[in-house]
This record gives sequence, structure tokens and C-alpha cells, in this order.
Amino acid sequence: MLDERYDAIRLWWAFHHYGKTDVRVLNGGLQAWRQAGLPILSGPPAADRWWGDEPGRGAAALQGTFTAHKGKAFPIATNDDIWRAQNDDAVQLWDSRDPAEWSGRQRLRGARRAGRIPWSLHLCWREFRCGDGNGTAFRPDHELEAIVERHGIDPGKQQMVYCQSGVRSTTVLFALARLGWDQTRLFNHDGSWRDWCREPGNPVLREVGGRIRGENAPDGADRSMSAHPSP
Repeated sequence: MLDERYDAIRLWWAFHHYGKTDVRVLNGGLQAWRQAGLPILSGPPAADRWWGDEPGRGAAALQGTFTAHKGKAFPIATNDDIWRAQNDDAVQLWDSRDPAEWSGRQRLRGARRAGRIPWSLHLCWREFRCGDGNGTAFRPDHELEAIVERHGIDPGKQQMVYCQSGVRSTTVLFALARLGWDQTRLFNHDGSWRDWCREPGNPVLREVGGRIRGENAPDGADRSMSAHPSP
């Protein structure tokens, strides 16, 4: 799959979640393909170009027989699961959005409120990408492992990840899966922040004037979150 920013990773996650695992992501996306001097075609694949000289292998041969089914890999976390993570030492909850969203300084379109889930930790999706994180190439495995160690991501625990709408979060899941982590313990909060902040009773923390303030936040949330300021 070709990648632009993070969409190919989201598609990769969806395939795996619904049982199709023979899927790969082109590291670096179309830009890397072009830089390597590899051929590019446009338009629908013609039989002679796609299948060579083999007869009877036209566009109809591109149709597959896969039937989607809900697999065990990369389960979906609900808001109820997020609430459970608050007091479950066997779960780590990560906010994979950009720092301005995590702090509450920025509210993206589609979100009713700004801020973060009080018991989440910050793990920006860009950290797993090369350079400034704007490209589509992933860091090598030894750098991914260093990120895991630096943030204290525990392979013995369930990992739940959210972003704005369950897309950027899959970058984190992809990186952990690439390191060989158990895919049945890597959860994507598919509704993510848009789903969480839509419910008025769900607590939110955000930074206002350099201080962390809670909205329906549990007792002690401000104090506990002071150890995890936004970058």
C-alpha cells in the first residue's frame, strides 16, 4: 500500500483487524518509490502491463475472494474500556495526538471539546517516523525500541491508543507490531477523542494559562497529570 502521512497504516490496521494479514506497507510511501527510480503507471491496469504476456489475466483477475471477519488482532477499545483503564494496572492508555492537541491548546474540527483523557499518557505518533515526523518512513527497529524504553511502554500490559479519530493511533500500533508485540493486546480506540469528548460526562484535562484544569475530572487528576506535562 502506498502511504500519504498515515492513511496507509490505518488501512493496514483495518485489514489485520478483519482477518487479512498478508498486507504490507510501502515504507516511505510513493515518494520513496520515486526516489528509487522505480516505474510508475497511471490509469487502470491493462492486462498486458499488469500480467505480462499471460493470456486470460485481465482486470477480472484482480478480484479476490477474501471475506472479512472480526479477527483477534488489534481489537477495538470502547469508551467503557477507556474507563476501565483508569484503575487497571494491566492497561496503559496513550494519547498519540500532536502536543497542542494533548495540551488542549488546539481543538481539531469534529471535536466538541479540547484537552485529553485524564489518565492517558502522551506518545506522539510522529516519534515513530523519520526526521520531523512529517514523512512516511518509519524509524529503524533499534530506534523504535529506544522510544518504547524511554516512554515505559510495557509489553506485559494491554496497550490502548487513541488520537482524534482512530487513524494516527494506528501508527503506534504498527510500530509495536513491527517489534513483535502481541497484536491481541494492542487496542485502537477507534472513536478516539471525537467519541470521548462528545459525552458531556466524560472527564477532560487541558492546560489553561500554564496550569492543568479538569472538567469532570476524577479527584487528584490534576495532581497526577502534573507528572506528565505536554512536550
